[in-house]
Amino acid sequence: MSKKLKALCATAGAAAVSYLTVGEVFYNLFLTKGGIAFAQKFHSGSADGDEQNEIFSTNETVKEGDRWYADNEKSRIEIFTRDGAKRHAYLIKTPEPSHKYVITCHGYTSKPSDMGFYGMEFQKRGYNVVIPALDGHADSETNKISMGWHDRLIVTALAYYIAEQDPESQIILHGNSMGGATVMMATGEKMPDNVKCCIEDCGYTSVWDEYKVQLKAMFGVDKLPVLQAANTAAHIHSKLDFKEASALNQVRKSVTPTLFIHGERDTFVPFWMLETNYSAAVCEKDKLVVPDAVHAVSSLVHPELYWSKIDEFTAKYVKD
Repeated sequence: MSKKLKALCATAGAAAVSYLTVGEVFYNLFLTKGGIAFAQKFHSGSADGDEQNEIFSTNETVKEGDRWYADNEKSRIEIFTRDGAKRHAYLIKTPEPSHKYVITCHGYTSKPSDMGFYGMEFQKRGYNVVIPALDGHADSETNKISMGWHDRLIVTALAYYIAEQDPESQIILHGNSMGGATVMMATGEKMPDNVKCCIEDCGYTSVWDEYKVQLKAMFGVDKLPVLQAANTAAHIHSKLDFKEASALNQVRKSVTPTLFIHGERDTFVPFWMLETNYSAAVCEKDKLVVPDAVHAVSSLVHPELYWSKIDEFTAKYVKD
C-alpha cells in the first residue's frame, strides 16, 4: 500500500470515528432517559425556556393540576404495541360512569404527572383520563426516547384497548409538544372507529426538522454532519430515523379530525410548523393561534380561549 493510500485510509478512519463519536454523544444526551437532566437544562437556555419555566413554577392551575393528579386514584393499564413492546399508561376515571376517554400525551423531558392540569380539565368535561408514559420518560419500560415515533404505537394500542374494554367508548387524542407530535403521528395509523378526533398542541413537523432548528439556535451549527451522525446513532440504538419520524407525513394520510394549536411566540417548536402541519393535513381540521404564548403554555396563558376552542371542536365529534 502506498504512503498516500495509507494516509488517506488513516484520515478516513479518523473521520469515521469522529462521526460516530459525535452521534453517540448526541444520542446519549438527548435520546436516553439518562440524558433528560441535560436536555432540560438545554431547553432552559432556549429563547422560550426561562419564560416557560416561570409560568410553570408560578401558575396556580399547574399547582391545582398537580394536586388533582396526586389525589385521584389511578389504575395502571398495560398494553403491547404492534411491534411487541410492553408499555403502560395511567387511567383516572370520572366520578360518574362515562364512555368518554382522552388519551393525553406529555412532552419531551416531562412525565405523566405533569399532565395533571390537562387531565383535570378533561375530567370536568366528563372524560376518563388516560396518560401514557412515553418512551424513555418517567417509569417507561425503555430508556430510549423516540420523540413520538415509537410512541405513536402506544397511543394506537391504548385506543384499541379502550375500545375492546368499552365498545361504546368515544376516544379523543390530546398531546403537548412531543406529545402533540405523538398524537399527530398516531393519526396516520389505523385506529378503531371509537377514536373521534385529535387535539395537537405545538407539535413539530418531524424530528429532523426540530433538531435542525435547535442545533442552529443553540449551537450555531449547520445540520450536517452533526444531525446525520445523531441520526445514525439513533438508527443503530433505537431503529429511529429522524426523517421517517414525521408528523407531517402522518397527517397527510390521517382520517382523524384534528385541531392544531400553537402559541404565536413559540420559537422552540417554531410557529411556522403549525401552518406546515395544518396545510398538509387531509382530514377534517381546524386551528387555533394563541397570542402571546411561548412554547407549551397556550392553555395557561389564555385558558378561556384554549378550552372554549377545544369544546367547540370536540362537540362536533363527541356526543354527551
